[in-house]
Amino acid sequence: MPILLMPLLSPDWIVTSNAQAHVLHTEAQYERAEMQYRAILPWAGRRQRAVVLNNLAMLLKDQGRASEGFALVEESLGIRRIEYGPRHHETWISLSNLGSLYGATGDWKTAGKLFRQVLSERLAAGECQADAYVNVALVEKLEGRFADSLRHLSQALEIQKQMEKPNWRSVVALRNNLGTSLMAIGKMKQARGHFLAALEAVPHQHPVRAQVLLSLANLEIAEHHWQQARVSIEEALGLGGKNQSAAEKMLAWVEYYEGKWEAAELRIQRLMHPGKMDTMGQADAAYLMAHIEIKRKREQAAIAALEKSIEMTRQSIGVSASSLRGTYLLYAKLMREQQRFAEAAKAEQQVITLETRIALAH
Repeated sequence: MPILLMPLLSPDWIVTSNAQAHVLHTEAQYERAEMQYRAILPWAGRRQRAVVLNNLAMLLKDQGRASEGFALVEESLGIRRIEYGPRHHETWISLSNLGSLYGATGDWKTAGKLFRQVLSERLAAGECQADAYVNVALVEKLEGRFADSLRHLSQALEIQKQMEKPNWRSVVALRNNLGTSLMAIGKMKQARGHFLAALEAVPHQHPVRAQVLLSLANLEIAEHHWQQARVSIEEALGLGGKNQSAAEKMLAWVEYYEGKWEAAELRIQRLMHPGKMDTMGQADAAYLMAHIEIKRKREQAAIAALEKSIEMTRQSIGVSASSLRGTYLLYAKLMREQQRFAEAAKAEQQVITLETRIALAH
């Protein structure tokens, strides 16, 4: 049932209605929030319209519909550049949200450019928020620049600690990113602490919880705790939302490690249809298929799967460093067995580069 009363068209009504929609969004009542945001838009003035457009775009991203949000954020950004100028906190919000959309659709290179622009301009203006550091740190982690990522995350944590009551979603994003960055350099105990802190901050039934559960499951897999990983993955699947394909892919990894290769292969084959996973997910799925092919003693098929995974990593920086390192190690091993020494040497050089970055982060 619509919440809005159309005759009440005062500016205060617009602000109140937007705030109500934002609460619904935060509570993951996505359909009701979208209805309310869209009902406000025709009546909002220019500045308030920019706010609502941003909020609606982020709602669509949270629903896994990020591509629908680009036009909304670009309109918001255009309004704010005119109303406030290019270097204003409202304009930076729209730029950051645009970066988030690019990241959600797999274009982390463009996302990184926007996030770095926002952080640079905020620092030059003598102000910064924890979220600006977190956004840049996320890209740095995906690039394998772990020392830089952890430095920016530590700066964000210090800012957040000084806040009287930080937004719970910001707490979750920061703690989850700290956990994944620490995990990438092998600091599992510290990573687990941040994942647990993130789970404590997020409402129990909120879809955002699924993202943290999958991060924790990834740690459990790395530590060979298959049953614990399965528990976290199944809870994430039960929460629904946009993380379903990622959860299914991780469940395939658990099945593989449990020796259930056929089940893992069938699950991955279902996921590798167009539109099911982004480039990052496809690259990791191809890496898993290579492992399955090796178990079946089909080395040429394994090489083809690894080459597919490597090619996908060239299309996106958003592949975890541990998976990327593993891909190159396995590829180098197979190349040496095939006496293709030049290809093996190139892959081994990539491993050395990643290991150097990990060592520098300690």
